[in-house]
Amino acid sequence: MAGTTQAQDRIRDGARFVLLLLGCFIVFLIVRRAWVSDDAYITLRTIANFLTGHGLVYNPGERVQAYTHPLWLIVLTISTVITWEFFYTPIVVSVALAVSTLIVLARRVAVSSGGALLAFGLLALSKSFIEYSTSGLENVLSFFLLAWFYAEFFDDRPTADRIPRLALIATLGVLNRLDNVLLFGPPMLYQLWLERGRFNWRRVGLMALPLLIWELFSLFYYGFALPNSAYAKAFTGFPHRWLWEQGCFYFLNSIKLDPVTLFVTGLGIAAAITKRDRALRSVAGGSFLYLLYIVHIGGDFMSGRFFGAPMLAAIVILARLELAWWARACAFAVALAIGFPTLLELAKTGYAHPTYSEDYIDQNGIADERAFYHGVSGLDHASRDLSLKRYSGADAEGPREVIPYKAIGIAGFNAGASVYILDKYALADPLLARLPARRTIFWRVGHFERRIPDGYVETLRSGKNRIADRDLAEYYDHLCRLTRGPLLSAGRLGEIARFNFGFYNDLINREFYGSPYTFMVDVPVKQTPLPVIAWNSRGNQMIPPRDGIFIRLEKPAFASQAQLALDGNHQFGVEVFSGNAAVARVMIPAAPARGFAARTIDLPREAWAGGIDAVRVRPISGEGDAIFGGMAVGLPNMLVIEPNGGQKIRAGGELTVVWQTRPDIAGRDARFELWRAGRRVAVLGASGNALLPVPVTNRFTVPDVAPGADYRLRAISLRDEKIQDESDGDLEVVTK
Repeated sequence: MAGTTQAQDRIRDGARFVLLLLGCFIVFLIVRRAWVSDDAYITLRTIANFLTGHGLVYNPGERVQAYTHPLWLIVLTISTVITWEFFYTPIVVSVALAVSTLIVLARRVAVSSGGALLAFGLLALSKSFIEYSTSGLENVLSFFLLAWFYAEFFDDRPTADRIPRLALIATLGVLNRLDNVLLFGPPMLYQLWLERGRFNWRRVGLMALPLLIWELFSLFYYGFALPNSAYAKAFTGFPHRWLWEQGCFYFLNSIKLDPVTLFVTGLGIAAAITKRDRALRSVAGGSFLYLLYIVHIGGDFMSGRFFGAPMLAAIVILARLELAWWARACAFAVALAIGFPTLLELAKTGYAHPTYSEDYIDQNGIADERAFYHGVSGLDHASRDLSLKRYSGADAEGPREVIPYKAIGIAGFNAGASVYILDKYALADPLLARLPARRTIFWRVGHFERRIPDGYVETLRSGKNRIADRDLAEYYDHLCRLTRGPLLSAGRLGEIARFNFGFYNDLINREFYGSPYTFMVDVPVKQTPLPVIAWNSRGNQMIPPRDGIFIRLEKPAFASQAQLALDGNHQFGVEVFSGNAAVARVMIPAAPARGFAARTIDLPREAWAGGIDAVRVRPISGEGDAIFGGMAVGLPNMLVIEPNGGQKIRAGGELTVVWQTRPDIAGRDARFELWRAGRRVAVLGASGNALLPVPVTNRFTVPDVAPGADYRLRAISLRDEKIQDESDGDLEVVTK
């Protein structure tokens, strides 16, 4: 017996030594792959503004919660107060939390050294766990809180504080990221049901106070209980089908780049289902719910980021199972065979491209984010940009430069507090986040671009409301009382209530700002064919099957032909509008080649005589998605080229006129007149010789007319006076 005991001790000691080596190897991989993501610098800019006295905001002077992880922000803020450093600090804190997670898994979660060895081996093969144990994001804090929660959850020692402790940890997990409720919820509910009647509900409720306090603070300080990014990403107006498809692509991307993570997650869930252990099934239920949630929201643009937490739950299940050594060895061997290429990648830091290569973004917009940013914010490249470790907390009062930008993390941090970053993806912008996203063919989850309203940039620069859309301007005035007005100003609490109950939602023209039904296009003035483009080119639009797509032109077009870039799979009906009234309808048959090309249509005379100002395109029949890729109109039937606005002409002097016509439609001759305030002032004369559709030059003597800066030159066809054009801008008549 003594010999057997000594042998078991040696095996146990050997397993612990191997476990220690494996743990050190995992930490080595985490440090070797350490980095800080661009999105993390959104949070770091907020922390820097807070520490320099501008408030817990992204842009000074505007209270917006641009981050999604309040607890992680608190942890980083406390750490940064000590170091006043914004690059190494989040990495050091993250590594410390990752080490703590490993210790908790090995000492309190795993049922044996074999279970801990299996858990560590699988974690070492997971690209998601290794790379997002740093990154500057909240993932690693979620890992630690989950490990701590499961340690308490599976602790069989009965204590009166067990349920309150679980409630507190779960509360902290949800405070770290709201969607963590899916992971903590099922085990917590199971434990509450299991020990019903044997704990104090008041104490459990007290443990939920941190989350309640934060939500009340957020509602009072920011005006909303949810982060601004939740509105930017979740309330896009996109069809659910699009997001579900993108969510499936997110899974396929992970299978390609990080196959072990999903394999282990599925293995853990399947193992829990086969065991008649409700505790393990509740953990598996949380992991499964989170996977469904990932599909529902369309995944993420960072490959594998969302899979780390549900995988950790699955690893906990595998570490808790009483398996024979050979079963654990087989599970690890299969995982190693699947993930060996990933392990080789994790052990090195070099990449084919130094940084910012589109090769790291797949066709569905999902990026190997660490690879994309490694040359700028990887730990091994930190010295390349020391500005990452500084922040300019300069005075943000008074007029500021406004820069519309998309990747607002590192760029926004380096810009400092004196620059207002207008986030086109709306993560840090309260107005754009509440506008629906523009629905284009090429879109990336998490990168839902908004239309910037006319006058909004000028509004931000001047501090005065110059938004052209009157309804939206009124909406913005109400919104500013929440985000810019004094916290304790009269009526602010009432405005918070009205906003959160949707009282002002009708002021947003969702059809215009969000859908592709209406948008502005440039009108080419030359007969230039549309360029050949692919069906999935950036900027292409899905055509809604029922309502079609409504294209409003920048200015009326007087043309007898138009080109529309459309797919060949459909028959289309085109309605032509002049003066907000439909004046003609044209049918476009399906193309025999079924390709994607410019489709030329002849416009009836009644369509262009009064000037085309809009076109509506609807699919009548066909297969698949109808797609629109652009529009161009032919040469205007009559066009004034010079003078076209801004020039000075002398009364009694000579005026050179350059003009153009379509002789087959407008004829060769035109009459030229001066107009002022909507009335004809003088006739300059008539001219012909427009034999070809090329610019023609004529000279006229300007009559003695009163000086002024509001004249227009008008050319009128002598064949049909309805065909005419005038200078786009005013001309100034002078006497000398």
